Amino acid sequence: MIAGPGGGGSTQLVPRMRAILLIVAAFFVVVFIAQRFVAPAPSVTALDYKTFYQKLETYQVQTFHARGLDADGTLTNGTLYTTGLANRDPAFAKDVVQHVKGTVTFESSTSLSFLGIVFTALPFVIVAFLILVILRTAQRGQFPRP
Repeated sequence: MIAGPGGGGSTQLVPRMRAILLIVAAFFVVVFIAQRFVAPAPSVTALDYKTFYQKLETYQVQTFHARGLDADGTLTNGTLYTTGLANRDPAFAKDVVQHVKGTVTFESSTSLSFLGIVFTALPFVIVAFLILVILRTAQRGQFPRP
């Protein structure tokens, strides 16, 4: 325990422990949110380009959606997939249209929008703000009252 000038050591220790627990809790909340919204779904199968093209040639692709050099969709067995495309070849686009059984869509690659940047940076800003508030409060020697 930390002994203060009046001998009341436990009065300073409890608020510091609360502050540390608040930081740890905020960290776990941010990690949980990041895993829910940023991480891809675990049921999506990542295919390399060669495997994807083999499935395309054998008519095993149900849907295809390309954004820039990334593509995703559904295989005929219901499995969701994601893959990277080698380049923007017009012959490849014709192959996709001929061999895919369902819908085919192509989008040009988009740069990050302002809203996307804000959502990506938001968890880090929240944690930085909480740390700043806790450190400033600790520096002044005043702790929030429960």
